[in-house]
Amino acid sequence: MDNFFTGNGYTPRQFWMSGKQSLGKTSVFFLLFAFLISPPFAAVKAAENAQIISLAECVALAMRRNTWIKLAYMDRVVQKYSFTTTANYTFRPDIDWQTALSQAETKQTVPDDSTSLNRSIASALHLRQNLPTGGAIGIQWQPWSKDLSKANQAMYSSDVSSRLDSWRVNFSQPLGKFAGSRVANLVVDQAKYQENLDVLQLKATAINTVTSVIKAYRQLLLAKWDIAINEASLERAKTLLETNKTLIEMGKMASQDIIQSESDRANKELSLEISRNAFDQARLALLQLLDLSRDLIIEPEDQIEIVPFSYTEEQIFSLAKENQPDWLSMLIYLELARMELVQARSEQKLDVALSGSFGTSNTRGDISVDNSEKSWELGVVVDVPISGRTRRELKGNLIKAQVNMDKANISLQKALGDLAINTRDLVQRTKTLEKQIELAENARKLSEKKLEVELIKQNAGRSTNFQIVTYQDELRSARINELNAKISYLNSLSDLDKFMGTVPLTWGIDLASAPTPTFERDSDKMQIEKTSTNTESLR
Repeated sequence: MDNFFTGNGYTPRQFWMSGKQSLGKTSVFFLLFAFLISPPFAAVKAAENAQIISLAECVALAMRRNTWIKLAYMDRVVQKYSFTTTANYTFRPDIDWQTALSQAETKQTVPDDSTSLNRSIASALHLRQNLPTGGAIGIQWQPWSKDLSKANQAMYSSDVSSRLDSWRVNFSQPLGKFAGSRVANLVVDQAKYQENLDVLQLKATAINTVTSVIKAYRQLLLAKWDIAINEASLERAKTLLETNKTLIEMGKMASQDIIQSESDRANKELSLEISRNAFDQARLALLQLLDLSRDLIIEPEDQIEIVPFSYTEEQIFSLAKENQPDWLSMLIYLELARMELVQARSEQKLDVALSGSFGTSNTRGDISVDNSEKSWELGVVVDVPISGRTRRELKGNLIKAQVNMDKANISLQKALGDLAINTRDLVQRTKTLEKQIELAENARKLSEKKLEVELIKQNAGRSTNFQIVTYQDELRSARINELNAKISYLNSLSDLDKFMGTVPLTWGIDLASAPTPTFERDSDKMQIEKTSTNTESLR
């Protein structure tokens, strides 16, 4: 794309004069024509010691240095560990090794003196395995345990030692409440969806930050161009003022007419100062997003590319449903609400559990303590809350889960409608802004021609200095409007990129995300439980 400052067929011109009296009427006209019509320089000269930075470099710096992105990645460390623990270790056995040493001594003085001493050492291995059916199996193995007991009385003393080894297997399986693989696997499924939600939150943080950096960069570029336009306008105002002074000395202009030129120069100096302050503010805003030193002098690249808008409304809507973090999060919230309802319904069932155990133990030592036995047990436990707080809490959990399910369904349907409306709004706005670029360019060209014609009229004595200054200001405004139209259009494209959730794809950002959620993304085909939205029946 042609840079705005490349011009439209005009090149800077130089004039040599041997003296003021040799300046004729034609030369004055061409001098005015050269300075008032010619656009600013093709490339804006960078400030001394300024570092030129590209938009891609700003995006890369933001991903490495932005504070919010750093915090989001730090949160991911905790989130990944929590997810791994829940997803990979819920149905893995918990194994504990336990060793105990103890000694106890008792002395008695009344009615007789007596002393007893007990020492023991024991080791045991405990294993517990959760089952996908909701039950659990436990194993306790005590390979070695030794006891030593000594007793001394007035007429009697004893010294008994024994060694024990045993093992026992126990199990439990709910038959009503919390029974079944669907309920047992809820904790793992919830962890998977929560992990996907955390990844989407990281993606949303990166998208929002990168979009803010892109817009801040373009604002800095716009401020840089504004300085160039105001500098060129100030130079033209100074040239016009000097030319008018020459015309007054030659008797071709009234002396009071120079006030307009002096006022114009003062206004241009004010505009230049305002634009410089705006540039510094834009620079600081970008440095703040990049978390760089405020003393760093940076300037954006001059070149921008206006890409034609080629997406259809249907394409944008489809991409948004596939990639937008907010929409995908709504689908996850619906799944989490459905899981919460499944758990609450399971809690309403009768609390019936089957339990049993089997084990052996062998005791060796003195003949009085030698023993070997086997034992087993099997039973059913039924827990029925008749009334009170527990029963109401269970009912409250079901009502809450049902309401959350209703809200998730309504929110999803509302989000789908908003997605379609926002898609149409963004498409129409982008097309309008693209059209405004063409209109602003035509307006700028017409302003240049209008000023050119007015200069010819002034050369013929049929225009005033006031009219020249007015058309010069119109040309300056037209150039600024053209730049604003281009930046607004590019920002609208960035908003579309953000809306579709494709910013990481556009800029090649690897978020090292977890696998894509496995739920159905097409809400038009996704089954929503219509039978579970009647909260009135639960009151």
